[in-house]
Amino acid sequence: MYCSHAGFIKDGRKSLKNKRDYLFNIQQQVIEQYQEGLSSKQIHDSLFKRKYPITKLSGGEWDSMHIVTSIIEDMKQAIS
Repeated sequence: MYCSHAGFIKDGRKSLKNKRDYLFNIQQQVIEQYQEGLSSKQIHDSLFKRKYPITKLSGGEWDSMHIVTSIIEDMKQAIS
């Protein structure tokens, strides 16, 4: 598999499965923390502790906060 960010990735199928599993895990944690009453920012700060310079350089376009807010919005839409 070839990734435009990482280049050639050996055993692409396994890497994609690992990425899928990681994203499902993040989704589950966001939902659980939201149901416990945490805010989007609190959830983001607990799950994404590392801050990357690209977030600031991109004007927030590459902010991992978008992952948290999109999961919460999808959950709310599924409920209604």
